[in-house]
Amino acid sequence: MSRRADSALLVSNEPSETRALRNFLASRGFAVHVTTSPSAIQSLASRSYGLVLVDVGLPGIDGVALTRRALEFDQATHIVLIAHGGMTPRLIEALGIGATDYVTTPIIPEELERKLAGYRASEEPATDEPALVAVSDSLKTLVSRAARACGVNLPVFLDGELGSGRKTVARAIHRFGGTRTEPFLVVNLKAIPAHLVATELFGSPPIPGDEPGRVGALGAAGRGGVFLDNVDAMPASVQLKLIGTLDTGMIHPLGPRFDARLYCGSVRDLETLVSQGVFQSGLHYRLNLLRLSLPPLRQRPEDVAALASHFLRRFSEATDKTVVGVSPEAMAALCHYAWPGNVRELANVMEKAFVLASDVVHLSHLPPQISRVTIRAQPGVPAPEPPV
Repeated sequence: MSRRADSALLVSNEPSETRALRNFLASRGFAVHVTTSPSAIQSLASRSYGLVLVDVGLPGIDGVALTRRALEFDQATHIVLIAHGGMTPRLIEALGIGATDYVTTPIIPEELERKLAGYRASEEPATDEPALVAVSDSLKTLVSRAARACGVNLPVFLDGELGSGRKTVARAIHRFGGTRTEPFLVVNLKAIPAHLVATELFGSPPIPGDEPGRVGALGAAGRGGVFLDNVDAMPASVQLKLIGTLDTGMIHPLGPRFDARLYCGSVRDLETLVSQGVFQSGLHYRLNLLRLSLPPLRQRPEDVAALASHFLRRFSEATDKTVVGVSPEAMAALCHYAWPGNVRELANVMEKAFVLASDVVHLSHLPPQISRVTIRAQPGVPAPEPPV
C-alpha cells in the first residue's frame, strides 16, 4: 500500500473530541478519515496512513492493540496516543511497542501543533544533535563510559526502562564516534510481526535471472549504525542468523558485508531470558561486550531540574515564545514525582507546561498527578533550586 504523509486516521468514540480533532487536522492540511474502535482494523487494512491518532482507552480493541495492528500494516506509521490522565501502564505499553508520542486530555491545540511539527520533521532527514543532560553522578558515569565507547567499533548493549533514553545514548555514540555522516537506523523489533523480522533486518538475497533482492536494515546502514530496540523480542531463528552475521561479517553467505555498528536495547533482563531458554546465550555474549545501564529518572532526581530547563530552552528556541524557568513549588513537585515514563514523560509534561505558561512554569501548569505530589524529605535528595 502506498502511504501519503498528509493522510491521517482518527480513532475515537467521543463525538465532541472527534469533531474538534478532525477540524484541527483538516485545517493543517491533512486528509482525515474518522472511525470508531469497531471499524478501526478495517480502516487500517484498507489503506496506509502517515499519521494515526488513537484513544488509548477505547472499549473493545484499545489503543495498545490498535498500535500493534497499525505497525503490522505499516511500520512507518506515526502513532500519537490520546491519553486520559497520566502515564498509565497501558500508555507505557503502547509506547513500548512502537507508538511515537502522546497527548493528554484536555487537548491543547498548541501542544498538538507541536506533535504535528514533530511528525512532519520525522518525514525529513534528522539533523538535530542528541542531548545528554547529566547532573547526577550515576548519569555522569554513564556518559563517561559512552564517550569511551565512541572510540571502538564493538556492539553496544543498552538496558533501561521505557523512556529512559536508550536510543538517545545510542545516537549520541553514533554521532560523536566518527560516523555522524553515515545512516543511523532504528528498528523496533516489538513493532514487527515475527515472520517479517528476518527480512526487515537481513533483506533477501538476489535470485539470478529473477528478482534483484531487497536490502534490509543491516545492509542499508552502510558503515553507520543500527539500533535494535526491544532486542528481547527477536525470534529464535533470527537470533541464530544474527550470530552468524556477527561471526562472519556477512549479511548473507555470498554478501554483502555487514560494516555497520550494532546497538541493542531492552527493558527486559536478558540474563533471565537466557536462563529461561528464550534468548540465545551465544548472542547475549556477543551483544554484551559494551553494556550501558541507564538508571530510571526516579533514581536521579538531580537530573530533573536540568532536564526541565533543557526542554524549556529547546521549546523556546523552536518558537517565538520564551519561558524563562520553573517556580520553586513546581520544581519541587517535578523532582519528587516518580516518573514511570522517565525522560519521555518529563519531555511531554514540560511541553504542555510550556504551552500553558506565560513566562514561568507554575504548579497550575503541571498535570494533577504531579502538582498534587506530597513533598516528603528524602535523605540526600533535596529539591533542587530552580535554574537561574
